[in-house]
Amino acid sequence: MPNITVAQHVTYIAYATMTEHGNRHIAVAFDSETVLAIGVDTRIHGNDPATAAVNLLQGGYAQMPRNRFDIALTYPPTEACLGMAKMIGARNVFHYEGNVLRRRVMNGNRPWAAQAVHAPASVSVASLPPNFDTASTQVKAALARTWWDQLHRAFIVPETRDFFISAEHCYVYRTVALPAQVGVLPALSAPLTTPLTTNRRAMLTVMAQALVAAVGFRDRRGIARNGGTSGHLTGHNIGCIVTSDQGEIIEWGVNVGLLNPTLHAETYAVMRWMARTGRQNFPQGVELFTTLESCYMCAGIIHDASDDMHATYILKDPLIVNSVLEATRRQGQIASHRAGHVGPQAHANATDFEKEFRRTFPLQPGQQPQTTAQLNSTMGFVHMSEAVHAYKRMSYYLAGDDFIVWQQGAGLINSITPNLV
Repeated sequence: MPNITVAQHVTYIAYATMTEHGNRHIAVAFDSETVLAIGVDTRIHGNDPATAAVNLLQGGYAQMPRNRFDIALTYPPTEACLGMAKMIGARNVFHYEGNVLRRRVMNGNRPWAAQAVHAPASVSVASLPPNFDTASTQVKAALARTWWDQLHRAFIVPETRDFFISAEHCYVYRTVALPAQVGVLPALSAPLTTPLTTNRRAMLTVMAQALVAAVGFRDRRGIARNGGTSGHLTGHNIGCIVTSDQGEIIEWGVNVGLLNPTLHAETYAVMRWMARTGRQNFPQGVELFTTLESCYMCAGIIHDASDDMHATYILKDPLIVNSVLEATRRQGQIASHRAGHVGPQAHANATDFEKEFRRTFPLQPGQQPQTTAQLNSTMGFVHMSEAVHAYKRMSYYLAGDDFIVWQQGAGLINSITPNLV
């Protein structure tokens, strides 16, 4: 009997499973002994984040021991697939590129280069699918199904039995349940007619902080923490808002990672948009403002969810190196900047609005917080509620469309925690 690697074996199982799900792409999580979970692609358009791997990881993360499982795919992974695999703790991601099975080792920083899989391992099977490597995706699925059925008839050899039995009985993930909605998305008081201004962008960065303060967070014990005013959600003090090309707030999200580790603020916002709109594409020219630089997972979700979303973050995350947003920014595509780069600049004749912005964000662009006070002021881990009051004060300096957007933000905060603004 010919030898194949465990990864090849499970990849064949993934292709065989496609035939049971309308030839939709499949992701399989596995360890050295068994299949852990299966995910099915449920995308309805190219920017829909519901790939097989995303559904697998969002739904089945609890079954996947960190740094002790691998993933086999029937398609080349997207940036969101790789970022989420990295965040949940996959060791390797296997997939075919052309005629070659490749492995992406998920340690270290992006990019995770694809390496050809050559050396056979100890797992042996009765007969490999003929011409499998050179076949198309649908033919691969049919060949793998035939191979699977033949092995059943031939009585599976002991070292492969657990893989087949577990693959037939493990849960298949197609979607992820979102937490209950917190707050509503108020409509604009009047239609916007002008593009985003510098003042509007600066105000929206403060709005992202104020959103986190308004929601409030509690720890696993249910205790409100880090300055949260009410403790509605279980997660970390990170939030984001998504706006149209004029600044209308079209979606928002906060980190609820203690409920589901994949639901960081940006990923939550994208998933909320998809759930609320029936999984429509984001409109052209959308911008996302987040309080902390996006992790590899969220950067991948943003990258895949829109062809031109501009991402702005307030505080740099030193643990994130060369995210896909940073890489595409260097290539002149999707932008990823520190908020200070788009906010008002310091000068002798600063307007009242500019002074208010600098009081909220005391660090200059490129600086990292050196003291607890600077960290509190910049990220608001302790005194985040100050951002709510800063957001309120900004209304005194805004007019026209800037003020209309401010009103929408104030309505959102009021809907979450009354009487704060």
